[in-house]
Amino acid sequence: MEDTLIGPEVAKLAKEKGFNAICRHAYKDNNNIPINFDNGCCYDILSEHYTICPTQSLLQKWLREKHNIDIYCIPCETQLGDITLWKSDDTFVGTYEEALEVGLIKGLKLIKL
Repeated sequence: MEDTLIGPEVAKLAKEKGFNAICRHAYKDNNNIPINFDNGCCYDILSEHYTICPTQSLLQKWLREKHNIDIYCIPCETQLGDITLWKSDDTFVGTYEEALEVGLIKGLKLIKL
């Protein structure tokens, strides 16, 4: 199973809230395609033109361990046959990864600096 990278908007919000772990990917300026750094990149050595891009699970772990914010998603039954929707807070989406992204955004917004 491959872990999903967070989107660029979530990466910017995480940077604003102090996330600074070593990651293999970063977004450059307003580009929505992450750049892969094979050996990992460190927050401290990147210029202001880069935003580190962690996986969803790494950001989820950081929120839990550093800020005591636990993000989880719930599968929900639907009346649409065999389609499963996922719920994060009060938002329903089609995949677990989409639900986790919603939860990560809401968790990051809870951090007061």
